[in-house]
Amino acid sequence: MNRRLFKIKLNEIKLYGFHGVTNEEQNVGSWFTINLVVQTEVNPESMVGDHLSGTVDYSKLSDCIVREFEIKSKLLEHLAFRISKSLFENFQTIEQITIEICKQTPPISVNMKSASVEFAFSKEDLLL
Repeated sequence: MNRRLFKIKLNEIKLYGFHGVTNEEQNVGSWFTINLVVQTEVNPESMVGDHLSGTVDYSKLSDCIVREFEIKSKLLEHLAFRISKSLFENFQTIEQITIEICKQTPPISVNMKSASVEFAFSKEDLLL
Protein backbone atom coordinates (compact mmCIF):
# COMPACT_ATOMS: atom_id res chain seq x y z
CA MET A 1 0.00 0.00 0.00
CA ASN A 2 1.07 3.55 -0.69
CA ARG A 3 1.36 6.25 1.94
CA ARG A 4 -2.08 7.31 3.14
CA LEU A 5 -3.09 10.55 4.83
CA PHE A 6 -6.18 10.60 6.96
CA LYS A 7 -8.14 13.28 8.74
CA ILE A 8 -8.94 12.64 12.37
CA LYS A 9 -11.63 14.97 13.71
CA LEU A 10 -12.56 15.85 17.28
CA ASN A 11 -15.89 17.66 17.23
CA GLU A 12 -17.35 20.03 19.81
CA ILE A 13 -15.01 19.45 22.72
CA LYS A 14 -16.69 21.42 25.53
CA LEU A 15 -14.44 22.96 28.18
CA TYR A 16 -14.83 25.64 30.82
CA GLY A 17 -11.95 28.08 30.94
CA PHE A 18 -10.64 31.50 31.85
CA HIS A 19 -9.48 32.92 28.53
CA GLY A 20 -10.06 36.52 27.53
CA VAL A 21 -8.94 40.09 27.89
CA THR A 22 -11.41 41.31 30.51
CA ASN A 23 -11.27 40.69 34.25
CA GLU A 24 -14.64 38.95 34.04
CA GLU A 25 -13.31 36.48 31.46
CA GLN A 26 -10.12 35.86 33.46
CA ASN A 27 -11.90 35.40 36.82
CA VAL A 28 -15.43 34.12 36.13
CA GLY A 29 -14.67 32.19 32.95
CA SER A 30 -16.96 30.84 30.29
CA TRP A 31 -17.69 27.79 28.17
CA PHE A 32 -15.67 27.06 25.04
CA THR A 33 -16.07 24.62 22.18
CA ILE A 34 -13.07 23.31 20.26
CA ASN A 35 -13.17 21.58 16.88
CA LEU A 36 -9.99 19.94 15.69
CA VAL A 37 -8.97 18.29 12.42
CA VAL A 38 -5.54 16.71 12.13
CA GLN A 39 -4.18 15.38 8.89
CA THR A 40 -1.85 12.51 9.66
CA GLU A 41 -0.10 9.61 8.04
CA VAL A 42 -1.57 6.26 9.01
CA ASN A 43 0.48 3.11 8.77
CA PRO A 44 -1.28 0.66 6.42
CA GLU A 45 -0.58 -2.11 8.94
CA SER A 46 -2.95 -0.42 11.42
CA MET A 47 -5.75 -0.37 8.85
CA VAL A 48 -5.29 -3.97 7.81
CA GLY A 49 -4.34 -5.35 11.23
CA ASP A 50 -6.59 -3.12 13.35
CA HIS A 51 -3.66 -1.78 15.43
CA LEU A 52 -3.75 1.56 17.26
CA SER A 53 0.05 1.83 17.16
CA GLY A 54 0.08 2.92 13.50
CA THR A 55 -2.22 5.91 13.90
CA VAL A 56 -2.91 8.82 16.24
CA ASP A 57 -4.89 7.98 19.38
CA TYR A 58 -7.62 10.63 19.55
CA SER A 59 -7.93 10.26 23.33
CA LYS A 60 -4.32 11.44 23.57
CA LEU A 61 -5.11 14.34 21.23
CA SER A 62 -7.88 15.41 23.59
CA ASP A 63 -5.57 15.05 26.63
CA CYS A 64 -3.08 17.39 24.95
CA ILE A 65 -5.82 19.93 24.18
CA VAL A 66 -7.03 19.91 27.79
CA ARG A 67 -3.48 20.40 29.15
CA GLU A 68 -2.95 23.50 27.02
CA PHE A 69 -6.49 24.76 27.61
CA GLU A 70 -5.89 24.83 31.38
CA ILE A 71 -3.23 27.55 30.88
CA LYS A 72 -4.87 31.00 30.68
CA SER A 73 -4.58 33.03 27.48
CA LYS A 74 -5.92 36.48 26.74
CA LEU A 75 -6.40 35.75 23.05
CA LEU A 76 -8.03 32.77 21.39
CA GLU A 77 -5.39 33.12 18.67
CA HIS A 78 -2.68 32.48 21.25
CA LEU A 79 -4.54 29.48 22.66
CA ALA A 80 -4.98 28.00 19.16
CA PHE A 81 -1.27 28.46 18.48
CA ARG A 82 -0.23 26.81 21.76
CA ILE A 83 -2.54 23.84 21.28
CA SER A 84 -1.32 23.34 17.70
CA LYS A 85 2.33 23.61 18.67
CA SER A 86 1.87 21.07 21.45
CA LEU A 87 0.09 18.65 19.14
CA PHE A 88 2.88 18.85 16.54
CA GLU A 89 5.50 18.31 19.26
CA ASN A 90 3.71 15.29 20.71
CA PHE A 91 2.53 13.56 17.52
CA GLN A 92 5.25 13.29 14.89
CA THR A 93 2.99 11.96 12.12
CA ILE A 94 0.65 14.98 12.12
CA GLU A 95 1.20 17.07 9.00
CA GLN A 96 -1.55 19.67 9.28
CA ILE A 97 -3.92 20.95 11.96
CA THR A 98 -7.11 22.94 11.58
CA ILE A 99 -8.43 24.21 14.89
CA GLU A 100 -11.49 26.27 15.73
CA ILE A 101 -12.02 27.68 19.22
CA CYS A 102 -15.45 29.13 20.03
CA LYS A 103 -16.17 31.24 23.10
CA GLN A 104 -19.80 30.69 24.06
CA THR A 105 -21.73 33.86 24.95
CA PRO A 106 -18.81 36.30 24.98
CA PRO A 107 -19.23 39.31 27.30
CA ILE A 108 -20.14 41.92 24.70
CA SER A 109 -23.22 44.07 24.16
CA VAL A 110 -24.51 42.12 21.14
CA ASN A 111 -26.54 38.97 21.68
CA MET A 112 -24.74 36.10 19.93
CA LYS A 113 -24.19 32.39 20.32
CA SER A 114 -20.39 32.49 20.13
CA ALA A 115 -17.27 34.19 18.83
CA SER A 116 -14.54 32.06 17.33
CA VAL A 117 -11.19 31.85 15.63
CA GLU A 118 -10.14 29.20 13.15
CA PHE A 119 -6.63 28.52 11.89
CA ALA A 120 -4.89 25.94 9.75
CA PHE A 121 -1.29 25.20 10.69
CA SER A 122 1.40 23.02 9.15
CA LYS A 123 4.64 22.07 10.91
CA GLU A 124 6.47 24.63 8.78
CA ASP A 125 4.12 27.40 9.96
CA LEU A 126 5.19 26.78 13.54
CA LEU A 127 8.90 26.40 12.70
CA LEU A 128 9.16 22.88 14.15
